[in-house]
Amino acid sequence: MFRSHRHADVKFHVGLCNQPTPVTSPCIKLFNAIQSTMLRLTSAALLLFTLPSFNAFGADYYVATNGDDANAGTLAAPFKQATQ
Repeated sequence: MFRSHRHADVKFHVGLCNQPTPVTSPCIKLFNAIQSTMLRLTSAALLLFTLPSFNAFGADYYVATNGDDANAGTLAAPFKQATQ
């Protein structure tokens, strides 16, 4: 037979109803671990693929006191002045 007076043992904490409840489910922990790992891997991949491309549009020019402004600005044929 069901006894309704057992409900009197239940305690309610009204002040704590807006606080998050910690999740201890193994499935949720695994999901959070995978999500965190994927975020880190994605960040690392973006960093590795974008860093080398910063110098993709740049060029190296060489200047020397014995150079000539008509030269190509290479190491073998440097410019005379840095401003063109």
